[in-house]
Amino acid sequence: MRNQDRFIGARTLFLSGERAEESPGRAKYAEFEPDDAHLSGGKIERHIDRWRAVHKWSERDVWDIMARHSIFPHPCYRLGWSRCSCSACIFNNADAFASYRLIFPEMFDVLSGYEEQFGRTIKRNMSLPVLADKGTPFKMDPEDIRLAKSTTWERSMILDPWELPRGAFAEGSGPT
Repeated sequence: MRNQDRFIGARTLFLSGERAEESPGRAKYAEFEPDDAHLSGGKIERHIDRWRAVHKWSERDVWDIMARHSIFPHPCYRLGWSRCSCSACIFNNADAFASYRLIFPEMFDVLSGYEEQFGRTIKRNMSLPVLADKGTPFKMDPEDIRLAKSTTWERSMILDPWELPRGAFAEGSGPT
């Protein structure tokens, strides 16, 4: 939003999905506040507010409303990830990195190469290949892999019959 002229002089509401339950740090976030990209009182005016609409919700609340309205969960949850953020998140466990290596082998190799190049690992005590070797890839449906890798969405947002995805209530505090 900072580098796009379309937000200059406009009023924008940015909705994000951080929940207080996810971490002590997120528990301190305000539910509604000016976004970091907000600018006022200078040459450029950009009014951007951030609303964390589900900040007070539990993970159960999120899955319940999705089930009630038959909302198709993001493919990452269907694949087994417990959070919808970076697929190579530094907080991922061994199973998630084993799954990442299976789905995105080229990117896994790039990250592993960076570890070697910089002499630093994402995890303090082991390299990504060692970590992934300790894990077991999630049981993943090829269609969910295709959807997760796609840059467009071609299917209905309704999932009927609705089913709780594999990543629900797994390590990582669930959907955001």
